[in-house]
Amino acid sequence: MPEKFEMGQVVMTSGISNAVEKDISFGKFVNDCLLRFAKFDWGYLCKDDKKLNDANVDAGHGMILASYKNRKDGREIWIQTVDDRSYTTILFPSEY
Repeated sequence: MPEKFEMGQVVMTSGISNAVEKDISFGKFVNDCLLRFAKFDWGYLCKDDKKLNDANVDAGHGMILASYKNRKDGREIWIQTVDDRSYTTILFPSEY
């Protein structure tokens, strides 16, 4: 596996942005999750989905999706890099 992969422009949905503005600790959680994502830590995914992410990283294309749960308040976020690696979105699952 390469040392890193291209995430493109990193963006967040309005729901994530609003939550970050209201709660600095949630903003730290989001930032920590993005750092985990960049280090191939896919969070709370099943084994097969983690293997698919790893294969897509190795191939240099294919969507990459991770799921992280905030232990403090139970909120879940997803981080998704699109197939062509042009952008990565941070979002709530309900915003998919």
